[in-house]
Amino acid sequence: MVRRLLRRAFDAARSPSAIYVLASVLGRAVAILLVPLYTRRLSPDEYGVYGLFASMLGLLPTVFSLGLNAGLSKAYFDEKDERSGRAAFGAVARGILLVSGAWALLGAVVAFAFPPELLAPLSRRHVVLLVFAAWGTSATGAAEYFFRIRERALIAAAFPLLSFAVTASLGLTLVVHLDRGVNGAVEAPSVASIAVGLASAAYLLATFGTGETLKATRRALVYSLPFVPHLLAAWLQTAGDRWVLNTFGGGHDLGTYYLATQLMSPVPMVLASWNHGQWPAMGRLYRDEGLASLKSKLWWYERRALLLAAGTAAAIGLGMPILRLLVGPKFYPALAFMPAIALAQILDAPYYPDSTVLYYAGRTKRIVTITTLSTFLGLALSALLLPWLGIAGLLGARVSASVAQMAAFAIGARRATSLPKSDDAAAATAEEAESL
Repeated sequence: MVRRLLRRAFDAARSPSAIYVLASVLGRAVAILLVPLYTRRLSPDEYGVYGLFASMLGLLPTVFSLGLNAGLSKAYFDEKDERSGRAAFGAVARGILLVSGAWALLGAVVAFAFPPELLAPLSRRHVVLLVFAAWGTSATGAAEYFFRIRERALIAAAFPLLSFAVTASLGLTLVVHLDRGVNGAVEAPSVASIAVGLASAAYLLATFGTGETLKATRRALVYSLPFVPHLLAAWLQTAGDRWVLNTFGGGHDLGTYYLATQLMSPVPMVLASWNHGQWPAMGRLYRDEGLASLKSKLWWYERRALLLAAGTAAAIGLGMPILRLLVGPKFYPALAFMPAIALAQILDAPYYPDSTVLYYAGRTKRIVTITTLSTFLGLALSALLLPWLGIAGLLGARVSASVAQMAAFAIGARRATSLPKSDDAAAATAEEAESL
């Protein structure tokens, strides 16, 4: 009995999900080590600039790649065998490098063409670093996806760990030793993203060579383009709170609110890492047994996501006394915001398995609709409640939007039916193509 339990625990620890979760925890631990340094060397306003840059760096790779990262797994699993799937993946990966590179060059031109005051609070240098870092993140994401799909979890986990390690090293050098302030805080993730992105691009081009890049990319765009507004909406669910704070009189809380979301970021990071380990298996289940079989296990996936989110949030809560020692005194109010943020993140947990079911069913429009509507609900409630209740109103609005989104995704995933397949991927998703 004991031996069986130990064997099961050992097998679970070696699973892709466990490896991705461990990599995320280690990476986030490295980032949190910078918090006491940054919060003592940057003012709350400067930390707000750094937070805005970090938020934009989370958004732009999706925009620059036109959401094609979301089409990589579909391109791979829609093929009948691994060899064909590998070729389809490589073609879309080359498309990501091409499209995101073009957007990065355009972004650099815009940065130099626009007057500096229109770019505020970011400087022209910040914007140039941002667009090329976004290209690097897009390239890294494509390479990482290749190993995730093949369930080479250790190699896939090395990409974010390397980025975190380089960012931390540069942060210590630029902010602490060279005393570059907010400029150093911005330069550290930028240089790390560009360096790792260049290495990833070289690997992709060496591995997949040339092929029908444009044709495969156009076919993948049918699935990926609807994810751009969806991911924009998902980004607005967090960054939109900061815009509301700045617009409706809560700008003085911007830096502390960003720190609170940063300290709670292990929850969505652990969930995303767990999901990275689950969706290849969900993709195979969909391919081999059909959508009905995938939906029959949906509650199992949802329950795991909820427990994982709640456990991670509880661990952070237990570490609150330590966080108080790490955070600079100017940022103590951030700790009071964390419980409400944690509740919203736990409510968001079922999104991962629910959206995966909708994705493999070809119902990406529903994902976009639910995310967009819940985002605008949250922003509207925030704008209404912030002037009346202050930061408590903003947090209440975020929790309310999470409740609405959770309910909508749960219903949508259970009612999803698969679109008809055909040999032509574009024809197989006619409904999606007509909506573009």
